[in-house]
Amino acid sequence: MGLVKRIEEVAAGLKAIFCLNDESVEDLAATCASSCFHEVTRCVPELLYKRVDHHHYDVVFVHKDVLLNDMMQDAVEKIKANHPKTVIFVECDDSNSERILQAINLNVDKTILTSMDHDAFCQQVERTITPRFELELNARYEKQLEEIIYGKTQELHFKQHIDMLTGFKNGEALKDAFGDKTPKAVLFLDIDKFDTINTLYGMKTGDEVLKFVSKRLARFLPENSSIYRITADEFAILVAQPKEKQVDHLGNQIIAMFAESPIVVSDSSFDIHFSIGTDHGVEYDIYYNAKLANREAKSLGGKTCVHYHDESHFLKLQQENHYWTNELKKALEEDRILVYFQPMYNNHTSAIDKYEALLRLETKSGEIITPNFFLHQAISAGLITNLSRIVIDKAFKMFADNDYAFSFNLTDQDFAEGYLKDFLAYKCETYGVDAKRVYIEILEETSLNCSEDFLDQIKALRELGFKFSIDDFGIEKS
Repeated sequence: MGLVKRIEEVAAGLKAIFCLNDESVEDLAATCASSCFHEVTRCVPELLYKRVDHHHYDVVFVHKDVLLNDMMQDAVEKIKANHPKTVIFVECDDSNSERILQAINLNVDKTILTSMDHDAFCQQVERTITPRFELELNARYEKQLEEIIYGKTQELHFKQHIDMLTGFKNGEALKDAFGDKTPKAVLFLDIDKFDTINTLYGMKTGDEVLKFVSKRLARFLPENSSIYRITADEFAILVAQPKEKQVDHLGNQIIAMFAESPIVVSDSSFDIHFSIGTDHGVEYDIYYNAKLANREAKSLGGKTCVHYHDESHFLKLQQENHYWTNELKKALEEDRILVYFQPMYNNHTSAIDKYEALLRLETKSGEIITPNFFLHQAISAGLITNLSRIVIDKAFKMFADNDYAFSFNLTDQDFAEGYLKDFLAYKCETYGVDAKRVYIEILEETSLNCSEDFLDQIKALRELGFKFSIDDFGIEKS
């Protein structure tokens, strides 16, 4: 850091006074100090102590032409006695040894030689006044630091609570809005099939659509409401002290407003439809309830507004899904996934042609649960291939020591993960089972959604000897 910069930092906030015989005189000290100190003034020797005593100057500069006589000695002694923190500098010519000795005898803080250049002067002043005003300087630096921290904190708070795309407050700000425990209502809005816009037109166009949607929503809101952007295409409207039926009307009006007028971006028209869930109360829980109601609205096909009810059929299904997902995870951890083997008889010979592997879940109480209670949850939770691997392994193990054929079901997720060829070949080798004894039953839904990769896997497995059939007995598309 340069000397001038350093002296400016030290002197900022301090007041200086120059004692001169002629107040119009300009010299190095006066010029430098004028640009550094917070306040700079001048006075004649006769008024020096009176000025310092009245205005509490922090620094005194005595010009080289001011005599260091008895009057000046009296003024210096009074300043040091009554204002001990005031720093006194006396300017001296290098050749005037008598004046230098007089200044030392006056017990001033520092003599400044006229031969000093600008940097040397600044260095002398900085080194002399810094120790005297160390506490004040530290306090000033602390204050500056506090101001910087406060500014950065406010900036961070702004970024944490404001959505940069729309300018709306975000989910964090919504949480803060529930501090006063007054009656409120929440509308949770989700744009139906918004992912299609991002997929077909790109994220940039999707963002522009969101901006137009946000502006329209903001213009439409009643005075007692505020809007928040939760995620990409999800918004929440908080209504303070809602009037009777205001929330239902508001939700239906939003749906109607967007249905009647599409959003136009770059010559492309977008029909925007909302699924809306609502709830009212005083706690933040109503946000989650409104979000659940929104999911129910989406399950009904969207373009509708649903109010949260504890006894809604959708909520019960959600609770059941949650329950069975947790049960399934625990059963996987605790090895409570069972496989039964049902014999398949030949009607002509009455002999067993093969066995079909049947998946079951055993509860902690010993109850045996069929897949219709947990299969959908397994697919949703991404656990279906875990079940498939267990069934496959137990089936191979069961038929390793006999010659019976056997079958098991696979889903499209099993094919999507691409593990089947290597996994099944490994099981054949491990358990000594001929692939020709193994029938793979694929769900009808899987066969209808076939892709090139799916067909390649079927071909590869058939080449290894595995056989295929379609399951479900016509309950889906047949």
